[in-house]
Amino acid sequence: MEAQASLRDTILSQIGSFLHDEGFQSQQFIKEGIFEIINLISDYQEEGRVLFPEVLITNDLGLLKTIPDFKVKIGEQGIAIESYKKIIKYCAPLCTSEWIIYIEVKDGRLKYGLTCAELTETTPSLYKQSVGEMKLDITGCNVAYIHNIGKKTVRVIGLRNSITVSLSLNDITEISINEIGTLASHICEDVQLKKEVARNFIEKILSDGFKEGHGNLIGVVSNSAESITNLRSHFPEGIYLPEPIDLLALLLAFEVEKSAENSVALRQHATIVKSMCNNDGIAIFTTDGKLMAYHIIINKDFIPDEVKKTISGGARTQAFFNMKYSNAFQFGLIKSQDGPIKIFKKA
Repeated sequence: MEAQASLRDTILSQIGSFLHDEGFQSQQFIKEGIFEIINLISDYQEEGRVLFPEVLITNDLGLLKTIPDFKVKIGEQGIAIESYKKIIKYCAPLCTSEWIIYIEVKDGRLKYGLTCAELTETTPSLYKQSVGEMKLDITGCNVAYIHNIGKKTVRVIGLRNSITVSLSLNDITEISINEIGTLASHICEDVQLKKEVARNFIEKILSDGFKEGHGNLIGVVSNSAESITNLRSHFPEGIYLPEPIDLLALLLAFEVEKSAENSVALRQHATIVKSMCNNDGIAIFTTDGKLMAYHIIINKDFIPDEVKKTISGGARTQAFFNMKYSNAFQFGLIKSQDGPIKIFKKA
């Protein structure tokens, strides 16, 4: 007899267990719907443009009453597989500038639209406020937050549990969960004022930038003169900014006076930082929240011979290991074009 293996059945079983743990009712309707959403947003494109829509499913939009947000109601559908597909088709192209798709499953209907919780440049994301570090466990309210974390890879997070679904054959342990948050923590290691606000803001910049790019190399060095001198001696080729971009100073100015001028300054500098992080070569931050260099090129070989034999990958991977073994960086991160992220921390 021919053996059969169904990825669909495995994923549906995982979703069913997740929904049970989260306390969702009418699981079958929601299970099939979440499966379709995972399938659609795992590699979503609209007219050749890659999109990264995020979806919040809940049984009670009262959840959003606890989170200050903008909301645009779009429509209502009966509960059916085709309804979920239509919602993604209608809403995914609109998911730019922090707008998220919401779906309320209630009384046999799907009410849907867009929500944005990021009312200012420094407001934590809807993800953080609904299922992340700032989540509120509201009695009787169930949540499933669905987002793409790498090519063909989607994470579903609730208030109590989460699952990561890979629709490729990649090892699931290689998939990014929150390495970007760890990177932001290292960039803010020596920040004294508004440290958590700064960390959240930088994490948001990097997360948005990585979605737009085709692969990234990020390094973090101590803000000491000795570390910076050592870095430049190891990696002299590239763009070292005469005046590093001080994200913390811009952030503090905005926090003190939330004026239109400070808002624009913070937003526009964030745009430049994202572009520099998406440039070829290494983008380098110091541990006091400054971007000091970008397009840094590695023209020396620091990798031990015994390690070289174990490395597979292209030029970006080789550069990542050269960063690691140069001992010039406190922390390093590589994001490949197809999604997975790897990090190292100086011992």
